[in-house]
Amino acid sequence: MPNEGIEPDTYRKTVTGILIKVDWSLWGALVILAIYAMLRMATERSSPEGRGLGGLAAVLLIVLLAGSAAGIAAAVRKQSLTGLVTMAVLMAWPLVFLIADPLIKAK
Repeated sequence: MPNEGIEPDTYRKTVTGILIKVDWSLWGALVILAIYAMLRMATERSSPEGRGLGGLAAVLLIVLLAGSAAGIAAAVRKQSLTGLVTMAVLMAWPLVFLIADPLIKAK
C-alpha cells in the first residue's frame, strides 16, 4: 500500500466529524418541524380540500427528508467534505427563513 504509515489529516477529520453532527442535527430539526406541521394539519378544522393539499405537502416533505437523509448517509460514507457542506447549506436554508420571516414582519 502506498499510503501505509501516513497519518490522515487530523484537521479534515475534525471538520468532517463536526459537519456530520451538524448535518444530522439540522435533519432532526426539520423532522421535528415536519411532525409538528403534520399534527397541526391533522387537528385543523378546515375544508377537506385544505387537508388534502396539506397531506400532499406533508408527503412531499417526507420524501424530501428521506432524500436528504440518503444524501447525508452517502456523504458520510464517502467522507466527502463538499457533500457534507452542501447538505448543511440545503437543510439550513428553510430553518433560516423560519427564523428570519417573523423578524422581518415584526419591523
